[in-house]
Amino acid sequence: MTPKSFIAAVVFFTAAAVLAFLPGASAYEPHDPIEIGSDAEFLAHALLNGWSGLGLEDDPFIIEGYEIDATGAKAGIYIENTISYFIIQNCKLSGASGSGTNTGGGVTLYNVVNAVISNNICENNAQGILSVAVAEAVVMDFSTTQTISDNIFINNSGAGVNLNDVESASPCFRDVTNNTCNGNGQGMVLRGVRSNMIKGNRCGNNTDCGISLLDSESNIVQDNICNGNGAQGIKGSETHVDFTIDLFGGEDWRFMDNSFVGNTCSNNKWGIELESGIGNEVRENLCENNELSGIKVWRDTGELFGPPESAGEDNEICANTCNGCGYGITLIDIKNNIITGNNLSDNSNGIYLKEVRSITLENNRMYRCGIVIPDLDSPPPRYSIPESNTVNDLAVVYRVSEWLNGEAIGPDCGQLIMLDVSDANVEGARFEGLPIGAILRGCSEITLDSCDIVDCNVGVMLEGSSDCSIRDCDFVNNSESGLYLEKSVDNTIKDNSFQENNYGIYLHNTNGNVIKGNTFRNNYAAIGIYYRSDDWLFRSDSGESTSDDEITRNTFKGNEHKILKDVHYAGLPISGWVAVAAIISVACVLSIRKKQKRKRTA
Repeated sequence: MTPKSFIAAVVFFTAAAVLAFLPGASAYEPHDPIEIGSDAEFLAHALLNGWSGLGLEDDPFIIEGYEIDATGAKAGIYIENTISYFIIQNCKLSGASGSGTNTGGGVTLYNVVNAVISNNICENNAQGILSVAVAEAVVMDFSTTQTISDNIFINNSGAGVNLNDVESASPCFRDVTNNTCNGNGQGMVLRGVRSNMIKGNRCGNNTDCGISLLDSESNIVQDNICNGNGAQGIKGSETHVDFTIDLFGGEDWRFMDNSFVGNTCSNNKWGIELESGIGNEVRENLCENNELSGIKVWRDTGELFGPPESAGEDNEICANTCNGCGYGITLIDIKNNIITGNNLSDNSNGIYLKEVRSITLENNRMYRCGIVIPDLDSPPPRYSIPESNTVNDLAVVYRVSEWLNGEAIGPDCGQLIMLDVSDANVEGARFEGLPIGAILRGCSEITLDSCDIVDCNVGVMLEGSSDCSIRDCDFVNNSESGLYLEKSVDNTIKDNSFQENNYGIYLHNTNGNVIKGNTFRNNYAAIGIYYRSDDWLFRSDSGESTSDDEITRNTFKGNEHKILKDVHYAGLPISGWVAVAAIISVACVLSIRKKQKRKRTA
């Protein structure tokens, strides 16, 4: 043997010896799909295949080391109707598609307890693992009856982990820990489960959600990483097909009392979404760079009669961090929720409140994002926003239906929200990086003096307000408009500076306002005016005056448009009618040419 051959042989046998002692490193043994239908069959399979164990708690059956191609079979390993203790470990299971009920899992467990599924790879199946508990299941105590840990579930067309206890009279207690679910239809789907621990799993890059908890109660979803999924990182919801079942004494409400704690949900559409749930806890989660919302809690009213009034009640959203999302926290049609101690930074909007009632909103810290209250034509909201909530370390000042008798609001105001308020003076405030810096809805005799409004979507919005004064303020780099007025009359906008905004001022169905002595520099449009042509088309403009607002003695420098009219007719902008006319004209020309061509051909 040459020296080179000798060295090569030593390296080969040394590597082989090392690999032989590495856990799970030995080659898989090819095996046919396994199907077990009872404890007696389990024992028979164990004897036939030489599996260790007797199916006892201290001596479980062990199925290990197999590579199973389940193409054409109901599952790679299918076990039903057993109480024997067993372990499935270090197997590779693929190809299960299944065409019937409860089929298609790399591993399928139907009416099974006392199972441990560990360190397996389940790929390219309909489901990675499918576990179904049914009414006949007998659980003698409240110990864990299934453990699913340290497995890899990848590229399964359905869920990596699919647990379904909807038909079970007794809970099947599971620990689902430290699994990887990547590139599946969904990472994990748990339906009708109770008292399960879902902890430390990595569920990313799945087509739909990372972890989906449906119709389920008293589960803990903790310390999971759910990033880059096509829909939610984590979703919880009640999925009654028809909520009328509850009106007639049917099923109890089922999505309730779950804890979502310490999870990381980033780069999804929604980080964490709870729909029509009761008494759930969302605490200490990190939700970053989610497209639509970091955390969304809402009540679904889309069914025939809608969910009961209790849906969406008594949830707690506390001490979470939501950064860089569309909305930090979205709350829609819920009541009696607690939202406290959350940190929200650099979201397009901080906290979105729509049709919420009796909520507790305290000690939330927002940076370069704020609070949004849509539908301001509706009755004033039935909740308070105390000044313990802050924007850029300054208080959110929120007033509803008050006569403030000249109250002075100073530079410690980070965002201003006033609804049906009269007689207040706001001086020296700075609104920065917010969806709307200051909202005045239905207000009168409010003065904004010497304020800085910077980098907002809309700097200041006046809706349905009158006799307010905005003076000596600086509006800089607001992406939609510095100052927006809608259905507002007899306000004075004087001696302000508007610089590098999209619109300096935008007027929507206004009249009687005085816009005087302002400076407009380098805006797309200094002043935008929305009006309907059937209202205003035949009114003559003289000088700088337009509609019924007085626009006079302003300075315009470097703006792309001085006054830009956004004219609408019967709900369609003039530009839209021009487009329609052009399309009709082209169609007529083409029709004439076709007729001429036919005549020549004839």
